[in-house]
Amino acid sequence: MRGVPGDVPRARQLPGVASGPPVRRRAHPPEPAATLGAPPEATAPPAEPSAAPDVAAQAKKLRTLLGEIGPRRRALAKELGSKGRPLSTPVLLARFRAAGLERELGQRERDLLRALFARHRGGERKVAGDLELSLDELKTLVRERGLAREIEAMRERYRGEARKADWPSAQLSNLALRRAWLEDLGIHAELSSGAVQRAGRVWEKARRSKDPVQALRRELRIGPAEARVLRDLLSRSTPA
Repeated sequence: MRGVPGDVPRARQLPGVASGPPVRRRAHPPEPAATLGAPPEATAPPAEPSAAPDVAAQAKKLRTLLGEIGPRRRALAKELGSKGRPLSTPVLLARFRAAGLERELGQRERDLLRALFARHRGGERKVAGDLELSLDELKTLVRERGLAREIEAMRERYRGEARKADWPSAQLSNLALRRAWLEDLGIHAELSSGAVQRAGRVWEKARRSKDPVQALRRELRIGPAEARVLRDLLSRSTPA
């Protein structure tokens, strides 16, 4: 019923009843307003699996091949390629780079090149044959590995040894038995010309004998192979 303020008695504490503690209302956080058509809460994409295990496996495989085959590019390209389709050199080098083995491959190649040039006494063709490379490919590899000056110095040392070989036995032995090596070093024509000049006087006498080869052997104390190569050189240089 409606009334005036005087009709409603004022609230009072009852006698003998203890007053309790003040009561506070629990604050409720405001509920978020619903948004119509709001997109669902975005979720983070799943993390991609790490590539580290693949790199480690590839590095292990390449190290194993280096131990079995050695740093021989042609052999490695065949082993890592498909049947009848070896890897190209850029792809092969990229494999080692991706596995973190580029530096190791380079050092192994340098060591192998030094060893092969020493084994073949500076002969480029022999080294290229061992590595199954063409001569141009070998020269490119030597330049890539920064060995051009070192290898050329080695080849020049062997040229000096060939030039200083004892005359006539060692000099003529090289001409008779190591012609390909001398041609590889670029001094075969030089040593042949020197042998003709040194043996000129002996040849004047030997050529008039019944057996010029035996005469050369007797005069110069050389073997049959050395005497034959010297006779051929002298015959070509002497006018009939």
